[in-house]
Amino acid sequence: MSLHSKWLSLMAASLLAAAWLGLGTVAAAGAEKVEAGKLPQIRIVPSAGQVKAGDEFEVAIWLQGFKGSYGGVQGYEVHMKYDSERIAPVVEKGEVALLRPAVFAASASPMQLLNKLDAAAGLIQIAEATAQRGPALFSGYGKLGSVTFKAVKDGAASFSLAKSIIILPDNPGLNIQHSVNEPVVSIGGGSIKEGAAKIVGQAPAKAAAQLTVEQRLKQFKDYEAVAKLKWASAAVGELALEQVMQGTAAGGFEPGRLMTRAEFAKAAVLAFELDMKQQSIPAFTDVGKSDWSYDYVETAAASGLLQGVERPQGSAFLPNQPITRAEIAAVLSRQLKTLGAAEAAASAAAAKPATGEAAEASPSNEPKPADAQGEASSAGHPFSDISGHWAEQDIAYLYEQELLQGRTDKLFAPGDHAIRAEVSVLLHRVMQRLNE
Repeated sequence: MSLHSKWLSLMAASLLAAAWLGLGTVAAAGAEKVEAGKLPQIRIVPSAGQVKAGDEFEVAIWLQGFKGSYGGVQGYEVHMKYDSERIAPVVEKGEVALLRPAVFAASASPMQLLNKLDAAAGLIQIAEATAQRGPALFSGYGKLGSVTFKAVKDGAASFSLAKSIIILPDNPGLNIQHSVNEPVVSIGGGSIKEGAAKIVGQAPAKAAAQLTVEQRLKQFKDYEAVAKLKWASAAVGELALEQVMQGTAAGGFEPGRLMTRAEFAKAAVLAFELDMKQQSIPAFTDVGKSDWSYDYVETAAASGLLQGVERPQGSAFLPNQPITRAEIAAVLSRQLKTLGAAEAAASAAAAKPATGEAAEASPSNEPKPADAQGEASSAGHPFSDISGHWAEQDIAYLYEQELLQGRTDKLFAPGDHAIRAEVSVLLHRVMQRLNE
């Protein structure tokens, strides 16, 4: 039985129960149209584009960008086809579940309908669904798992999705529109190929009712603490709705807590909607494959956003260390320049922060009004404490684009750590600039 058949039976039972209990469902507004380049994706991610016969490499499967009208996924089914003539999955004896999906939260009580390998057909199948509604549904980025393959024969080993189905509530019978890729791994030489990309499915007929910023903020257990920060609360709510910065395991947002490097790595990857990377060997000695931040740290590092610190035993990322203002400025500046945002920023110069709004605020200082900036020096900034600093050019760039300020008119405090609230404001502002 296909996922659609199982899913429709499940939904029929759920709706009958709801009607019997007098609950019913709320009709949602029509879904917004999304440009092809901004559609959510089901991506196949090899750890290498070129290998030799006998080498092992990994391939991950990710759901990316499921938000807005495409958020709140209730079920999925994915069949990944691989070139069984040239590569073979490495499976431990007695292994039952080939993939270990991290898509739905535990509160969704997901049902695993498929998780198997058909070696003869060169096919890996995974499917999950939940009868839950609301916050328990999946949105944003989620990893279906990864498989280790061994290259056995020279040539171009291709991957594709023989089936990819996404289910949203109140869209019976529809495979929700998404893009898929078809990467190719070159074995024993030859050119590296990215492979084709295509769009499958249909746009949602009905969109789930979207929360307002205030409604999303009220889902945090420490809502009052966030709401008191007038200069940051809207940005916190917007980033939470965009799946960029979520709450903590305890259910709060903790706006005044220092943000760690691992947390910032994840937030930056999601804010910039980067394609996830897969690494067979961890790049850092202190971030292992079992760590929650592993994939985001590896993606941020491979994309050139964040770097480690060289130690005698190897490169360390220091994931639990609070991130500094200089490090944040460097990451955001690099990405803005990479995306060619300099021209867009020039045309959007009029969209500077309103008087009284904080570009950033420290845990101990009141937010500084945007019009209380110091006079820029010939170096392009007014800060006396960053002359010769490794991040001076990045800080100056963001200052010139009116995206950040100092702690005071003359001091930037590059070594100070940043709290989660101020990082939210800065990330939100940069995201707005990129979308202009």
